[in-house]
Amino acid sequence: QISWQNSSQTYDLDEGNMLPLRRGSYAVRCGTKEPCQLLWIPLPGSFLSTFLHRFGSLLSEIRRDNATPKPLLIFNISPILSQSIQNLCAILERSDFPSVLTQLRIEELLLLLAFSSQGTLFLSALRHLGNRPEERLQKFMEENYLQGWKLSKFARE
Repeated sequence: QISWQNSSQTYDLDEGNMLPLRRGSYAVRCGTKEPCQLLWIPLPGSFLSTFLHRFGSLLSEIRRDNATPKPLLIFNISPILSQSIQNLCAILERSDFPSVLTQLRIEELLLLLAFSSQGTLFLSALRHLGNRPEERLQKFMEENYLQGWKLSKFARE
């Protein structure tokens, strides 16, 4: 178990839990004396956009939920999902593979998660992470924190 914290809440993660993160989140503590292992997969906006465009017709088969995504998603780890995670970790540990193989493994994992029992909530979280105007506003606010700024300046950028 590992504890993760963002600006407003602390989450205790167990095996099979997924926490979509934004900047400003960090690990607080590991609940065991043994080292914690977690798989951190950065998903830049460009990657998410390409992924959603590339697999849009396939993903459109999944019921859409436009509600605000839950901050913590709990997945049942099936054998195929476990194997996908192990294969992704194996590729990440080696530097002699082309980066396209890593991208394919990440896409495979995302598709497996999308078609799992939590798929609707997972896709909602992906869409939320890929929300460009929100990301631009957050970046603007971080760059101009404690400075006098106007929302009209953000609108011009």
